[in-house]
Amino acid sequence: MRTRACAVATAGVLLLASCGSETADVARESKSPSARPGTSSVTAMGSCVEQYSLDTLKDRDYAFDGVVDEIRQSAGDTAEDVVVFDVSRWYKGSNEGKTTRRAYGFAAVTSAGGKPHAVGERLLVAGDEDFVWECGFTQPYDAEVAAKWERALS
Repeated sequence: MRTRACAVATAGVLLLASCGSETADVARESKSPSARPGTSSVTAMGSCVEQYSLDTLKDRDYAFDGVVDEIRQSAGDTAEDVVVFDVSRWYKGSNEGKTTRRAYGFAAVTSAGGKPHAVGERLLVAGDEDFVWECGFTQPYDAEVAAKWERALS
């Protein structure tokens, strides 16, 4: 009887330990500052208005492939930046060779796990009105992803 009680207690401890390690993994994932745009982590899903997918990309006002030409960071508490892009390819929304957009914390790590962006970086960019969306809607240029954007937005 005592052996059986010990076995049950041991199994319970092992079960709790395995749940605990799973919870720790989720906590680590949710706090990961290295989450890349376009990936879904707990933080990215929790901080984004809408989760990125090719279907939700279609709902954006514009999408393009462009190189960051200039980032003018705000001096106030709003953290709103002005970003100028040299556009290589519009998938939706315009045909300008250069465009200016607004973004929050564009040159900083975002609460959604986005990496800081820099002048000279080539990005796939999507958003609404003149605002750049992060959370996968703006991400480092990748030819395969660009081809998917082309097909989705054609």
